[in-house]
Amino acid sequence: MSTKTIGIIGARGHTGAELVRLIHHHPSLELGFVTSRELDGQYMAEHVPGYDGDLRFINPSHEALPSVGVDAV
Repeated sequence: MSTKTIGIIGARGHTGAELVRLIHHHPSLELGFVTSRELDGQYMAEHVPGYDGDLRFINPSHEALPSVGVDAV
């Protein structure tokens, strides 16, 4: 089975944080990006318990999302 890359918009909230943990530990899914206006540039591991990766929050415009390069958002 091939790995699918996922982006999460609004990953700072409770639901987003839970999705981060589920995707991070899933064998066939990979986090491509996570967004947050307030936490732009900060490491997600500092804000999401259970996530130990090196991904940072970004704040792209809606128009830029198609070019971020993930399989699903």
